Amino acid sequence: MPERRTESQAGMSYRIRLLATEEGWAVSRLDLTGCNSQGNTLEEALLYTREAISL
Repeated sequence: MPERRTESQAGMSYRIRLLATEEGWAVSRLDLTGCNSQGNTLEEALLYTREAISL
């Protein structure tokens, strides 16, 4: 599975895992168990992940 880094609104960088599914994209934050998100597009999934990280 591909991994990459994403930034939160606070400018912090996080490692995430991306998974293409039949429904769209799933994203998991590797250093925070249970922090998962999904979206119809990659951009949407990353946006939802950033929002979840900021909570």
